[in-house]
Amino acid sequence: AIITATTKKWTRCMIGFFPGFKMPYHVVNTIASRVWASYGLENVMTTANGFMVFCFKTEAVIHVVLEKGPWMFGGKVIILQQWHPHFVFDKNKISKLPVWIHLHGLPFILWSKSGLSLAASMVGKPLSCDE
Repeated sequence: AIITATTKKWTRCMIGFFPGFKMPYHVVNTIASRVWASYGLENVMTTANGFMVFCFKTEAVIHVVLEKGPWMFGGKVIILQQWHPHFVFDKNKISKLPVWIHLHGLPFILWSKSGLSLAASMVGKPLSCDE
């Protein structure tokens, strides 16, 4: 029963960190409270090793917040993901990171979703594309 109750609480949370940068808690809390108040942000916590935990009123809103990303706090990108029961608060265990790329000088023939996907696949697995 304790594990079920705890898991239910944490499924309403996102985990985030700043690659190569440690932003002070009060800065993250101020920015998150301002930009995510309308999404029902309830609490911001930090761990000793630089992870931030953002808890919301509902689990569903986390998907909305993640889809509106990538997010930048104070000019620094924050990597976010929904909490899951097997999450390990260890940056050395992170093997994949989403990145946003600009494809400057791309030949005009590749200016379509399939062309952009082909070009982006040279860097990694394309997740989405701007219009």
